[in-house]
Amino acid sequence: MSIDRRIEGTLRLVKRDECLRHFNDSCHLARAKLLASGKLSTIHYAPADAVALPDEELQRLGTLLPGSPSLDQIIDEDRGQR
Repeated sequence: MSIDRRIEGTLRLVKRDECLRHFNDSCHLARAKLLASGKLSTIHYAPADAVALPDEELQRLGTLLPGSPSLDQIIDEDRGQR
């Protein structure tokens, strides 16, 4: 399958510093908006005292309770029939 992509317009060469400044300004603005709305995650690593769960516990947590709808049913309920 061939996809024909074309770009129309004018290219303007900018200095690296100007480009980085614009990117940094946009990045800081986006971070500020996310932080203000409570959507910015500032936790990037597990706490130092975190303990990994054993495989059996992970399996138990990832298993649906007996009698509960299947994962397909839950997804269909959320998104509608496929």
